[in-house]
Amino acid sequence: MYEFNGVSTGIYVSMKSALTLAVYDVITIQQVSMKSGDYDTFVPYLSEIVKYILRYQPKAQVLLHEGWSYKDGTDILVKEAGYASSEEMFFDIESSYERALSENDDICGIIRSARAVEKAKEMGMTEIYSDSLHLNKNGKYLLALTWIKTLSKRKISARSCLDFDAGADGYEISIMEDASDFASGR
Repeated sequence: MYEFNGVSTGIYVSMKSALTLAVYDVITIQQVSMKSGDYDTFVPYLSEIVKYILRYQPKAQVLLHEGWSYKDGTDILVKEAGYASSEEMFFDIESSYERALSENDDICGIIRSARAVEKAKEMGMTEIYSDSLHLNKNGKYLLALTWIKTLSKRKISARSCLDFDAGADGYEISIMEDASDFASGR
C-alpha cells in the first residue's frame, strides 16, 4: 500500500510506480528480520534491487536499514531464528549488513538500528520491546533519533523533543541520546 507523507493512499502500487511517483534524495531498503543475519539471503537479490532503484532514481542515495535482534529468551529468537541470545543475532546482523555494504558500491551506508538497540540494552535500557521482536515507544524513539542523526549527519538532542509520547525518564532519554550517537557515528 502506498503512503504519502505517512498517510495511506489506499492504493497498491508496484515498485516501479513508487520509484517514479517522485524524486527521492534517499531510499532505504531492509532485509526481513528473520533473514537479516544470513548474508546468503541478500544475494543475488540485493544488487539487483539496488540497480533497479537507481535506474529510476539515479541521484538517490540508497541506504540499508539494519534490522535489530529479537528479545532474549523468546521462542522466536531461540526456536525460530535459531539463536541462543540476542547478542549472537546482533553479531550476525552486523556482519551481514557490513558485508552487504562492502560488496555493493552503489549502497551509500547503513542506518544502524541494530547497533542502537544493542547499545541501549548494554547501557541499561531494559524496556525497549513491545513483544518478542517489535519495539515499544521508547525503542521506536531511539530508532527515530538514529535515523535523524544518520541522515542529517548532525547530533540531535532527545531533550529538545520531550513532547514525545514514550514516557521515558531522564535516565532513559540519556541512554537513547548516547546509543543513537554511537550507532550513527555522531
